[in-house]
Amino acid sequence: MRSGIFIGIALILLSFSKTKVDFGEEFVLKYAKNSTVYVNENTKVKITYSDLREESRCAPGMQCIWAGRVAIDLKLDGTTTLTLGLNHSEFSDTAEYLGMKIILKEVSYCSNDHFGEESRSSVRLKVIE
Repeated sequence: MRSGIFIGIALILLSFSKTKVDFGEEFVLKYAKNSTVYVNENTKVKITYSDLREESRCAPGMQCIWAGRVAIDLKLDGTTTLTLGLNHSEFSDTAEYLGMKIILKEVSYCSNDHFGEESRSSVRLKVIE
């Protein structure tokens, strides 16, 4: 009984743990309000994937005449919203924040069946000095 309670508490604590990454390291954030990463132990910039703003890319298995575009919102340090895009005329794939460059590398989904579903999306990012 005690070991079951201990394991349950440990799993809850692990689900809230924050991930740390270094500059130049690519990382993935799933769409979730508690999916957060801290960049570099010294700067401690907090990045959260907060919104799939636009998804008009061609769905897997479909033939399209236009490749489409995608845009996402990141929440930085809990207060600043940054919008990044791929193949987008309004939003670049790179933006600066506190002297760092944040680069959107990819927006993907857990499976082709969930293409376009925000709750099943994730982003691959890289932060450089």
